[in-house]
Amino acid sequence: MDKSQLRSNVVCAVANKISGIGKTGMMKSMYFLQQVYKVPLGYDFDIYNYGPYDEDVLVAVDSAKREKLIDVRPKNYNGFMGYEIVAKGDTISELSVYVDALDEISQNFGKYHAKDWELASTIVYLYMAYHENGWDMEELDENVRRIKPHFALQDIKAERKRLEEIGVLCKAVVI
Repeated sequence: MDKSQLRSNVVCAVANKISGIGKTGMMKSMYFLQQVYKVPLGYDFDIYNYGPYDEDVLVAVDSAKREKLIDVRPKNYNGFMGYEIVAKGDTISELSVYVDALDEISQNFGKYHAKDWELASTIVYLYMAYHENGWDMEELDENVRRIKPHFALQDIKAERKRLEEIGVLCKAVVI
């Protein structure tokens, strides 16, 4: 399966696993799948306003929509308009080697809203820099706070600890 087809299939699989996922959630799911669970999606994520971002994820969403694997519908999220990505196909069987990763994404992040995805993915992104630069956890939390001042330090620490407990941070730095 070529990279483009893998990406479309993974978009569909994530939409199957996480009901009502939006574009932010899809972006961060792809980030976690690649960086934490080592699915070879070939994205080049950079930090952006809402956390790690690569516009090619949106290209994959559009491609999956054209292939009729998903539907993208407008949705009201507590007064904010966004999009909901709904699976129309089933590509899980074609991705059997990644089933455990998809299950973990769903289990660990399936109930997240856009802000939750933003914080968790930013922590993972900076944790990878932390690991390379040898920062202590206080520095990591402070650096997340500098980039994301709309999050309280106590919320940053709580999410970082949760990501540690479920093994996400450790997996992110394993090569």
